[in-house]
Amino acid sequence: MSKTHLIVLLVVCGVIIASSGCASDMVRVDYDKRIKTAFGQLQHGEPLLALDNLQAAEKIGQENDYNQTVIKHLLVETQLSLGNNTEAHNQAKKLLDTDPQDAYANELMGKVFLKNGQYDEAENYFIRAEKAYKADVDISRAHDLVALSRYFSAYEQGNPRLAERYLREIQNPDLQNAVGEAEDDVLVKGS
Repeated sequence: MSKTHLIVLLVVCGVIIASSGCASDMVRVDYDKRIKTAFGQLQHGEPLLALDNLQAAEKIGQENDYNQTVIKHLLVETQLSLGNNTEAHNQAKKLLDTDPQDAYANELMGKVFLKNGQYDEAENYFIRAEKAYKADVDISRAHDLVALSRYFSAYEQGNPRLAERYLREIQNPDLQNAVGEAEDDVLVKGS
């Protein structure tokens, strides 16, 4: 083989290797973009659109052996947003069966129980999440969710003073306002 043929062969091999790397990079970009888009759609109250993107990302992740924990977390959030509490419970349980110390999976399971009106169970999962989180913002959110589950429990037990005390423990003003507005709606409808 001549030196020219060898150089051409090396160049062709290099192009093939580079293009396959570019293709895999583009797949990863698509994967990440779909997850980010789904997250935004969930934040804007578009769970059906989020579900489509998450399912597409899940397929890409399976084909390329990517870690899909984030997708699985977001799928639970999506099922909760759609009101599919049983499916959300099943998916959160799978996450916790895989990793009982998964802080966000514990938080998600707490949200499932909270939506089902099982406040003591919800509180237990929120406490587990609070203990497992490392970042202050996550710990604070979990603490707020503990207080929220206690609020609902006290309210359900007919103890509005205790409920009000738990409401004051919530640090996130948006969550505090949402609970206050919901409470006002209940009081207005009850009168």
